[in-house]
Amino acid sequence: MTAFDSPRDAFPLLRQLLYDSFQVDSCLFTFPYQDLDRIDNSIRRTLWGDGFHNPSGFQEMWKNFSDRNILVVKSTLRFYNILCLLPFGEHPDFISVGPFRDQEINAAFLNSAAHENHLTGEAFLAMRKYYSAMPLADPEAVTAFLSHFFGFLIPGYDSQPPVQVSFSETVQRLISDQALWLPQDARRAEQYAKGYRETIGALQAGDSDEAQRALHAWLSVTGFLEEPHSGQLRRRLWALNEIFASALLVCPIHPVYVRELAREMQIQIDGTENHEQLCALPRKLLRRYCLLVKTESHKECSALIRRIIDHIRIHLSEDLSLSVIAKKFDRHPSTLSGMFRKETGMTVTAYIRQERIRKAIGYLNTSSLEIREIASSLGFHDLGYFSRVFRSETGLSPSEYRKLMSSK
Repeated sequence: MTAFDSPRDAFPLLRQLLYDSFQVDSCLFTFPYQDLDRIDNSIRRTLWGDGFHNPSGFQEMWKNFSDRNILVVKSTLRFYNILCLLPFGEHPDFISVGPFRDQEINAAFLNSAAHENHLTGEAFLAMRKYYSAMPLADPEAVTAFLSHFFGFLIPGYDSQPPVQVSFSETVQRLISDQALWLPQDARRAEQYAKGYRETIGALQAGDSDEAQRALHAWLSVTGFLEEPHSGQLRRRLWALNEIFASALLVCPIHPVYVRELAREMQIQIDGTENHEQLCALPRKLLRRYCLLVKTESHKECSALIRRIIDHIRIHLSEDLSLSVIAKKFDRHPSTLSGMFRKETGMTVTAYIRQERIRKAIGYLNTSSLEIREIASSLGFHDLGYFSRVFRSETGLSPSEYRKLMSSK
């Protein structure tokens, strides 16, 4: 029993918690669902004027998605809203959370969104200004929070997983990601199922060659390879990226690595404007996920050593001495050290040093962080020691390495 008579009564608390935790706003809509412009802070009407009409899909969500409670909606304008359906009465309430973005703004991001939605001149400037004021949040974290919150208020609410939905600005309607893929006739549906199973099976085994063969057969059934519209193709790629990422959650790979790769691939999809390059991305996505299986599953290691490896890689900024790790995993230091060396061919200390330097190289290649900041974020509180370790692993100091990469 909760202190609230209904989810509607709990909305003021929810709104405050969402803002405090993620800096995102939220709106409660009740029948007859007026002022739907609040869902996007009127950006669509600003961009397209009074010619834009609020889509009926927002008003009939419980009919089109009656088997789901939470919809994660990604617009072709590249921002998110999360819609929570509250299944009570003939005309249920719903809550919209957002809008928010999940990646940093850069020229490629803005140009790609503008190109796909045919925005130029003042409309492009309005979109850029709109994004500069939009909060940055992780849609998965916000979705998990909402699922737990309403699961506390409504029994069974969190038993249904959220559904990924695209909002097409051109046709102004909500499109379930599944609807982008599933063929309609029985024969093609059987071919689709066979191609899907073979692709995912090869992916989970890390067999890139077999996965690529199966992927081609699968995409041939879906019509993916003949899609002429870049916007529709990009939405299919968003869905494919999520399919690959979800498939690996049953593998012995820590979900942190899976979600890191999924986010990286999403950024690449959003930043690719050339239609031919978009068509080539499915194979590239699949190769990256297969490589992740090979490098991160550590199938040759015991469950304990895999857990230790994951702990090290996720907590590189913390104290990772052998004694601390042994205590966490309830093992004697010498026993754990022997097991780790036997299964990996490296000492715990050498592995930690290798992973920290590998991560440092990534930062030097892709960020503008100062070397002192990189060192501190990886548990090196003595800059001189960090430089010596980096040189011992790479043959160069951190500053020499960054200068070399910049020149290339």
